[in-house]
Amino acid sequence: MEQNMLVFVGSYAEADSSGLYVYSMDEKTGQLTKLDEAAGLKNPTFINVDVDQQKLYSIGECVAEDGSKTAEVVSFAIDTASGKLTQLNRAFSLDAPTCHIQRDSQSRYLIVASYHGGRIGLIELQENGQVGSQLDVQQHYGHGPHPNQNQPRPHSAFFSPDEKYIYVPDLGIDRVKCYSIDKERHVLVTHGEYEVPAGSGPRHLTFHPNGQFVYVINELNSTVTVFSYDA
Repeated sequence: MEQNMLVFVGSYAEADSSGLYVYSMDEKTGQLTKLDEAAGLKNPTFINVDVDQQKLYSIGECVAEDGSKTAEVVSFAIDTASGKLTQLNRAFSLDAPTCHIQRDSQSRYLIVASYHGGRIGLIELQENGQVGSQLDVQQHYGHGPHPNQNQPRPHSAFFSPDEKYIYVPDLGIDRVKCYSIDKERHVLVTHGEYEVPAGSGPRHLTFHPNGQFVYVINELNSTVTVFSYDA
């Protein structure tokens, strides 16, 4: 019997309501059937799915008594037969809300980006798939000409196809910052930055299947900037 595809959805939600959803999709008809939902975390707006290890990682937002916001990452095990999610653990990620999460192919690290905090964080992944401790934080600096560019605003982080580098589009400073991971010291190492036209507001990027080109989507002026990539 052919198994339907599982579809995972994150959303804005309060902690006392469901924000993560699992659906089964009939690939012939496109019909979605809800299989599960998860509550208990605030604004799980971006997720990462480890298909091989059957794990899901979601960002979450925490609010302290003084009203300040911090971020966490929550790990789940996926039952591929039923679509059910089982929470494994949750761990602090950054001292500001996050908007994006990425994982390396070896499932050793997570990278989170904070639009409001102007920084990115490197998080350890344990061998059992649970989220470990924060390893490193890199703060961005600067601003751009647009009203929404009053501070650095890293919006996402992506590994290059060879995973030598991590590229971080920063909407606030019109730059794509480049890092690598020092796997002996478990820290992020800066490898320069790349400009897009002033006021563009780079948000996300993707690599061409041939690995030779990078396409950066710019939110503020609705353009795409193309870079060549030489590993």
